[in-house]
Amino acid sequence: LRPGEVTVSWSCTFVAPLPPTARLRGLESGIVVLPGEQVLVGTRLRSTFVLDAQGRVTRHTEEIVAGFGMQDAIARYEL
Repeated sequence: LRPGEVTVSWSCTFVAPLPPTARLRGLESGIVVLPGEQVLVGTRLRSTFVLDAQGRVTRHTEEIVAGFGMQDAIARYEL
């Protein structure tokens, strides 16, 4: 980090539609299909804020830092 930068790691969980290809590949253990062909997925993200001298945000970036499992792939596609 440099002066004037703030980095935050956070996670989110949400309901997403189940892609048809996920069924073809086979669902990972622990993935429960909800009514309406939806699944609960979660992912981890990192946000970096660059602040000016007055503390205002001048730049904001986000990136997904989770792994590459099926839930992560569905979350990446939906986000």
